[in-house]
Amino acid sequence: MDKTLKFIKLANKWFVHLPEFPGQPDDLEMVLGADTLCDMIDTHNMGIITVTISTEPNENKFTTKEYILDFMFATTLGDEQDGAYYQVHGLDLQVWLCNVTKYVFNEFPKTIYIKY
Repeated sequence: MDKTLKFIKLANKWFVHLPEFPGQPDDLEMVLGADTLCDMIDTHNMGIITVTISTEPNENKFTTKEYILDFMFATTLGDEQDGAYYQVHGLDLQVWLCNVTKYVFNEFPKTIYIKY
């Protein structure tokens, strides 16, 4: 499954643009490493990036850049899973992704490919 998402930097904070998301706007903020990854993708410092996220590997490795995130462990708040930590391949970077990831994928995938 591929999904194209836009991320926007407002007041020095990254947010995913998901107008149909039923939660609060603050739930869409990138934190705990996800913001760092957005900064790394935004090489022109424009404050807007568009990426394709997928559970499938990149078929066009020569024309598209990609980050690969591997599931490490889930986090919980009370009795419910509220997020998951992922390790970014080839980098000393871990990112925490909240339940918005579950909203997009219906789960926390074992591997997430970010193509840009």
